[in-house]
Amino acid sequence: MTLLVADNLECIRGERRLFHGVSFALAAGELLNLQGHNGAGKTSLLRMLTGITPPANGEIRWRGQ
Repeated sequence: MTLLVADNLECIRGERRLFHGVSFALAAGELLNLQGHNGAGKTSLLRMLTGITPPANGEIRWRGQ
């Protein structure tokens, strides 16, 4: 059963695009390993996944919603 789905996420901060086209699906018991240099958007992605910040584009679904 897929719990978390990220589809074509994009993050823009000011005039800078941190990332685009990020997609993944995680099932129960799976992990996501985020790596990248400072300013790459790791924390911004986590803020999106927790609902604190909306994505510029794309969709996040938790348990199908």
